[in-house]
Amino acid sequence: MAREWPHLVDFDELVRLHREGKLDAYRDDINRQFVDQTPERSDRRHDVELLLFQMQAVQARSKNGLGASLRLSQMMLQKLDELGGFFCSQKKTAKQKSGRCEEAVGGARILPFRHQEDS
Repeated sequence: MAREWPHLVDFDELVRLHREGKLDAYRDDINRQFVDQTPERSDRRHDVELLLFQMQAVQARSKNGLGASLRLSQMMLQKLDELGGFFCSQKKTAKQKSGRCEEAVGGARILPFRHQEDS
């Protein structure tokens, strides 16, 4: 059975929701629908719920939307960097050099994002 992902509205609808003060409720609803699509007995569901909790904590601690967006963006880059390391460890031909995953893919090298420390 195929998953039915939440319906995402267009930009104009997001603007309308923001003006009416309903954007946060919409976001929470979409996040809950996404979690609900993950099988209950799966380790991934726990991971998704944990990540959602961490994102909500960042939003709650932030003084404004821009600060929350920047912190969430940093979290996303860190997760992508972790995934890059995971993929490198799964490839037998990949080489780990000075924290970078380098593999020839049609002449290209795959490089993870660098994690920036908070200043």
